[in-house]
Amino acid sequence: MVTAYANSLKSYCEKRRVGAILTDENGNIISSGFNDAPTGQKSCKAKYGKCYRDHLKDKYKVDNTFKMLDYCRALHAEENAILNLIRQGSRLSLNSKIYTTTFPCNMCANKIAELGNIKEVIYFEPYPMVEAKEILKDAQIKITPFEGATHKGYFRFMEDNK
Repeated sequence: MVTAYANSLKSYCEKRRVGAILTDENGNIISSGFNDAPTGQKSCKAKYGKCYRDHLKDKYKVDNTFKMLDYCRALHAEENAILNLIRQGSRLSLNSKIYTTTFPCNMCANKIAELGNIKEVIYFEPYPMVEAKEILKDAQIKITPFEGATHKGYFRFMEDNK
């Protein structure tokens, strides 16, 4: 989970920094990702001075009654981990796992379920989309909240033991 957290620090997203790693059946990291604008595109802050969704709210004076997540410019951490694996020409082995700092959204849960080889999602922070849990459960993917030292606790432990 510390590696997923470290990946989240690469994100330029102002709303939520998320990191993800994919492991094979032996626990070896085979890919990683973080949420950010697609390669070659400016981050929202660089392009609009703030989150693109906030830019749209201000520009069109919209309220929060519709789902702004649909307008997010970023690829999600889980998507990037999957795409990075494909870019490398690699494949997921059976019984792969994905570790993510935030529980997957519906879109990412659908992609994880569709891959078929990811058998477990280990997450740190919950996410309020009940449908995503249903998608993963229907695909017989184990859902596990992370237990152990948090990233802050881990780094504090390492600093104390130098």
